[in-house]
Amino acid sequence: MTKKALIVVAILVFFVRMAGYGEDIVGIVEDGESSSSLEFVNVVGLGADSTFVAGTVTDSVGRFVLSGDGIGLLNFKMIGYEEQTIQVDEYCGETLTVRMQPKETILKEVAVTAKPTVTRLVEGDMVTLVDNTPLANMPTVFEALSFIPMLSVQGEDVTVFGKGNPVFYINSRQVRELSDLKTLQTSEIASIRVITNPGSRYGSDVKAVILIKTKRRVGEGFSGWIQEGMALNRQFSNTVGAYLQYRWRGLELFARVFQNHSNSESIMDYVSDIFSQNPRRQEFSTRFIDKGNDLNGKIGFSYDFNSNHSIGGSYYLLWNNRKRDMSSLTRLVEAGMIDDWRQDEEEDAKIWPLQNANFYYEGKISDLAISSNFDYQGNSSNTDTRYDEFGGAQPARSFSTQGASSSRFLAENLILTYPVKKAEFTLGQEWTGTNYKSNFFCPDGVMKSGYSENDESTIALFISWKQRISKFFWEVGLRYEHRRVKYDGSDDAYKEVYDNLFPSVKFGAVFGAFSWNIGYRYDKYPPNYSMMTGEIMYVNRYSYQSGNPQLKSIRQQQVYLNAQHKDFWLQSGYQYQKTPIIHTSLFYEPDPDIILQRWENLPELKSIYVSGGYQTAIGHWRPSVSVGFQKQFLHIEVNHHNMNMSQPIYTIGFDNTLELPWGIAVYGNYRFRSSGDQQLSHMRYAHMLTVGISKSFLKNRLTVQLYGKDLLNQQINRFTSYNQAVVDSGVSDFGQRKVQLFVHYAFNATRSRYKGQGAGSAEKSRL
Repeated sequence: MTKKALIVVAILVFFVRMAGYGEDIVGIVEDGESSSSLEFVNVVGLGADSTFVAGTVTDSVGRFVLSGDGIGLLNFKMIGYEEQTIQVDEYCGETLTVRMQPKETILKEVAVTAKPTVTRLVEGDMVTLVDNTPLANMPTVFEALSFIPMLSVQGEDVTVFGKGNPVFYINSRQVRELSDLKTLQTSEIASIRVITNPGSRYGSDVKAVILIKTKRRVGEGFSGWIQEGMALNRQFSNTVGAYLQYRWRGLELFARVFQNHSNSESIMDYVSDIFSQNPRRQEFSTRFIDKGNDLNGKIGFSYDFNSNHSIGGSYYLLWNNRKRDMSSLTRLVEAGMIDDWRQDEEEDAKIWPLQNANFYYEGKISDLAISSNFDYQGNSSNTDTRYDEFGGAQPARSFSTQGASSSRFLAENLILTYPVKKAEFTLGQEWTGTNYKSNFFCPDGVMKSGYSENDESTIALFISWKQRISKFFWEVGLRYEHRRVKYDGSDDAYKEVYDNLFPSVKFGAVFGAFSWNIGYRYDKYPPNYSMMTGEIMYVNRYSYQSGNPQLKSIRQQQVYLNAQHKDFWLQSGYQYQKTPIIHTSLFYEPDPDIILQRWENLPELKSIYVSGGYQTAIGHWRPSVSVGFQKQFLHIEVNHHNMNMSQPIYTIGFDNTLELPWGIAVYGNYRFRSSGDQQLSHMRYAHMLTVGISKSFLKNRLTVQLYGKDLLNQQINRFTSYNQAVVDSGVSDFGQRKVQLFVHYAFNATRSRYKGQGAGSAEKSRL
């Protein structure tokens, strides 16, 4: 037996021995009809005389733990379900399973005198309630996410403070296509959970996870919705979509179609100071106009044989066409000589098509829960670009380039979860196989043609142990990955094999209104495939760009501390990265007059982050404020001088939602980011103001929303990027300011029973 296998066996034995300790009452609460787990159920332990002894709420998998001392009755309450009380006098240490029955009575009016805390810390994760709050009236899920602490949203790009881009799940199902988020209705969301330190079941390169849980809907037959969205952002864009679902007993069929027509205009101005034997400066002023059309659709089914076994499958198809017109004025100043020219660029990019398929099985045998997924994704894209240059010291010229890429992805996983008294054990495996090809061709010979192919496969085994005893809880996980990498390119080829162990641990406690947790995690982030292409792409006469086939993965260790007391919360951490990936500029070896922009590895990067906030409810007004601090520790060499890139970045957020009579909701938020250093760039301050109003009609079936984003037009990227021989300073305005009108009509809305979680989430994000 290998050393690594002995380690895994030893940990398993230790887990089983520890699982038997303590005298807590452990149970799982499920929906009585669908057998799905119920989160946020109030569980109260009562004495023999019905006096209060202890209380808690169920977690994301419907699990609860209470100290058994003095408890004779358990009471369960949740909005939309019948209240239930059971006796536990003869509790024998086995896990209880409680099934709550949905209420059929619909109340016409409900007087609410107290509002729950919107965001709270649950075992170290930030959980935000959306149902019955103004967040449920946001135009899209991205606008709702912009009101959640620790999240930054620019368009459809979501980042977690101090972590980066997250992986999304909807009802435990991995989000594979962005359209799943774009079409998700905020009125259907029950809660949003931000996991800043994912456990071992997630890939080693998953930086953060956002779990979106939707509300439970009852009913059979046909249901669905139609919607129309319009936006004005220097240009006019619109989106139209429809969803149809049919449910009968255990069978569910669904179909979705969406058509998007987007127009955008952006401006970028920057200056490059180049330090060489012939110092020079390039000045750029560029205007982009992007037009896009895409049509996507999804069909699928699910079937529940009974409360313990279900299967399902889905198929997604996307056609996309994007055209970009770019006009750039460039000036080169060298030794008193000035060279001015204009460059026009026409780019035509097509995805034809992108396909995605998933098949799953969810089951339960006694207390053993089984989840298995099979995934396929295929993608083919082509980009044709024509360049026209005229004016300046060089003769006018026109030429074209052609780029093509394709990818194929296969994945499967099997996850087993078993409760042992007061503990929960998860054992799983995952396999992914990816092939990514890229080709670049310049028929006019201005650029060198090239190709690259990446072929990777990964086998992962993981185990985790979660336990809660009295006021304390902990989670320990271990993930093993065996990865094979093969690269073949125009100028390079290699094969490599990696074997890695990734441990994670979390420990915390809950003392009344105060909770805290600490933890450690080791991760590894391989570069995206687009970063590893070896082809040289054209920017202008004196600037090229390329990927880097020799990029190494980022290895990261982090420790963190999170806490919450009533309406105050805090999250903090320290990160150490080995070989972090940065975007830099260097001299192009065949011609030192040309600058090559490419990805490189730094030796190391250290950083800390602290984020905290306060939230409350004053009548129908819900204000919250948050502040953040992020600082890296980095020194680099610029033009033979040492530069300290360690200026911290401060953030401030102020969110407000106000519920008015007649189904009207008003909301607004303000975000501010100070100047500071991020990797090789010094970022100047930016801020954004957003306001909106919504009105519901026809018993909430019809919703109309008007939304204004970045009204002050200050979400602009002002930066100075430092490299050893080049300093770039510029301003990028991607037109965040816009006004949206959103109309949504739903009929007989029911929640999907689809349970597929998908496989290979981390690997798909690299594509």
